[in-house]
Formats: sequence, structure tokens, C-alpha cells
Amino acid sequence: MGAEEQSAENRAFVKGDTTFMRRPLQKLPLNLSEWVPSATLAGWVNEVVEKVDCSMPEAKEFARSASESSGMLRVVLYGYSTQVYRSKEIAAACHTDGIFKGLCQDKAPFANELERIRRKHRGLLESLLGEIFVRAVGVKFANIGQLPPGFQHSLLRSAIDSIDTARHMDREE
Repeated sequence: MGAEEQSAENRAFVKGDTTFMRRPLQKLPLNLSEWVPSATLAGWVNEVVEKVDCSMPEAKEFARSASESSGMLRVVLYGYSTQVYRSKEIAAACHTDGIFKGLCQDKAPFANELERIRRKHRGLLESLLGEIFVRAVGVKFANIGQLPPGFQHSLLRSAIDSIDTARHMDREE
């Protein structure tokens, strides 16, 4: 999308066009690297995993195994943010893609480990992926300021849909 097109889109929103908030799934790309550079997205993934609040109910189980699970959690979040849903594809990318390699700290997981992480830490994945989606929308539409809670909820719903998509794709194999 060109700068003129993006700024026109932002201006329309600032002028009161809230149709974007009513139809977030039509605008949110499946691959967030269409909106932000892959390296930036990987940085966000690192940030959200590093600042996991272990007092959150969905993070308590993660806190027990954080040192072993954090790399796998990172690659799953990055994969789901970039439309790589199958555990086998994420595991393969950890061997071939520089960003995935960095996120897993050169300790490439097996596909069955990634599936287990998704099942075991689903609530945490939903929360963190939703946070990444909110951040992406905030960067893409920088002029809008704070996103309304209802819109943030719809982005969280998009995160849940991404995780469900991954689960179904893994089942097909």
C-alpha cells in the first residue's frame, strides 16, 4: 500500500469513519508482515514473551517451564502472526528461516512439541497474539490513538481464530 493510500485511509478514520472498527477481519491481514517489517514483528514477539505476567492465570503453567518453553512460544506466535499455522511448517522454518532460527535461539523444536505448546498454553497464546494484533493495528493506523475496547476484543477474537486454524490444520495431517 502506498503512502498516499495509507494516509488517506488514516485521514478517513480520523474524520470519523469508523467502518474499520465494525469490520476488522476484512482489514486485518492474515500475514501481519504485510503491515510491518518481519524484523519488527519478531521484536514484538520477543517483547510480549519477555514481559509475560506470570501472575496471570493463563501464564502460571508457562512460568514453571519458561526457560524451555519461551523459544517454542516465540516461534508459534511469530508463525501465527505470519500465516504459518502448521506445526510441521513452523518446525521446518526453524531450520531454514533466519527469523525463526533467532526466535527459537537455534534450538529448533519438533512439530509435536509445538502442538503440545499450543494445547498447554492456549490461553496465554490467545492473550499474547491478541496483543500483537492490537499493536499492529495501532502502528498501521497511528493517528487513531487508543483503540476502543470492543475493537480490541474483536482483534482478540481474530487471534483465537488463528489458533483454531492452526489446530485444524494440524489435525488434517
